[in-house]
Amino acid sequence: MRVIIGIIVVLVLGLLGATYWFGMGVEKKYTVMIESANNIGRLEVKQKSYDRGFLSSAAEVEYSVKSRSGKAGFRVISKDEIVHGPIGLANMIKGKFSFNLNQALIENTLTLTATSDEGFNKILKQLPPVKLNSVVAMSGDFVSTLSLTPFKKTFKENEITVDFKGIKGKFSSNAQLTKGKGALKMPLLDISGEDANLNFTNLAFDYDVDKGKDGLGPPLGSASFSMSKFHILTDDGKDFNLDDLIFKSHVVEKKGNIEFKLDVKLNEISLDETVYGPGSFVLAIRNIDSKTWIKIKKEMDKLDKKKISDYERSKMTNSTIMKMLPDLLKNSPEIELTELSFKTSEGEMSGWAKIYLSDSSPETLKNLFLLIGAINAELKFSMPALDLEKILEDMERDKILENYEAEGRTPPMEVELQILAKEAVAERMQQFVEQGMFRVKNDHYTIEVAYKGGQLTVNGEDKPIPMVGF
Repeated sequence: MRVIIGIIVVLVLGLLGATYWFGMGVEKKYTVMIESANNIGRLEVKQKSYDRGFLSSAAEVEYSVKSRSGKAGFRVISKDEIVHGPIGLANMIKGKFSFNLNQALIENTLTLTATSDEGFNKILKQLPPVKLNSVVAMSGDFVSTLSLTPFKKTFKENEITVDFKGIKGKFSSNAQLTKGKGALKMPLLDISGEDANLNFTNLAFDYDVDKGKDGLGPPLGSASFSMSKFHILTDDGKDFNLDDLIFKSHVVEKKGNIEFKLDVKLNEISLDETVYGPGSFVLAIRNIDSKTWIKIKKEMDKLDKKKISDYERSKMTNSTIMKMLPDLLKNSPEIELTELSFKTSEGEMSGWAKIYLSDSSPETLKNLFLLIGAINAELKFSMPALDLEKILEDMERDKILENYEAEGRTPPMEVELQILAKEAVAERMQQFVEQGMFRVKNDHYTIEVAYKGGQLTVNGEDKPIPMVGF
């Protein structure tokens, strides 16, 4: 019996000692995580307090994103309860049992405040806090789950009613915050006010990103955002609806080059009784030198932390980019709009475009005039004639109205305004067709433009290059 009691005493003392030792280790890693977060863009993280106990610790941290002028727009205050590993004795005493070995279990309570708008602060104080629960593994990697409680509330200060169905999320990262993945979902946010009603339905965001061992590399991986519905109904009867919007981005590194792809799709857009869609848009950027990108990113991060004027920042940014431009372009980068398609009641708008370098030799890249001459660009675009004419007629109508008002004359009635605009656009488009700027094919206006070797062609015919500003 004495042996058994002795073994139990040794185990308890060992467990208590391990818990205290883990508490010291977690404090060091917690501080390192705060320092690492300060290296993310314009994010500023301040550790307000850290009270280390025997079984658990308490901390308070302030997060803010500063503008380029150095002013913080919003602040997030996080009050953290940190339960020490290896088995979370503090939780076990409360009846929460978990026999997984971890460095710590962290429960964050987040509140958001605005820095200057007191009226907005009053609203924020009425919102439920955000809960974030994290499990820190022995390696320092962690997994976090996020939750924001649903609520329905009328804010008398702004006379708006908010129906919010909550947010759920799960995130994971390595200890260095250089590699992570996550997902976030919001079922519904409905805002009703005197002037308009807004509705967001089924928002989702996820990512899987790796910035390399030192965290300085390009954010390789993928990210996506989707929304099943966005609806606005204004008090004057305007009704805008967007269905099934999806953004997807993907970044890879091949042979020292960064390649980026953005894919956007939507099912339908409607404004009152006019319906458009489905539509798609795909953009690709290729052959960006990875090492040079990292150098530019380091310089931009340094600039973000400097308290300088916008003019000085812009000047220093341009200087940095121009200095590194030859190395950035040495692998002949290209930008390509690989797909543009949008259905309308009159047909389909479609397009393709590409910008690339025909010569990326060191001599060309170091000479601005040779570099401009090496830029090649191609574009193909087609749009239903009635859709393009309608857009131009609306612009022409506004222009005619402005001219009448500027001259102090009484503008014509709306019917006459529309007739004048329609006649002006019809005449202008006929001139463009006769000049070869547009072609008409199957009730669509089409255009093909190319710029190669300093020569501009439109629909296969050489054209002079417009000298803007001369």
